[in-house]
Amino acid sequence: MVPGDIEPRLRALGLSITDRLSDAQARWFSEFVDVGEYGLALESLADWLSDELLPVSAAERSEAESLATLMCNVDQVMEPLQRCPPMSA
Repeated sequence: MVPGDIEPRLRALGLSITDRLSDAQARWFSEFVDVGEYGLALESLADWLSDELLPVSAAERSEAESLATLMCNVDQVMEPLQRCPPMSA
């Protein structure tokens, strides 16, 4: 069972990263969340960020790992995010 707070937390994470996504990626992310494909949304986010080696903040990385733990897809999310550099202050 997926805890009820996953959707708002996932949306908040997506909003914090939107500035690093293309318009199409942001739409896909939103669509995945809208239809309850939370795992796909988070995995896609991680893949899109890692494909371009885009920076990820420590807070974003931590929230992604926490959500992935709840959804049992830690490897699919955190392996791509490991390729992303840390966000500079």
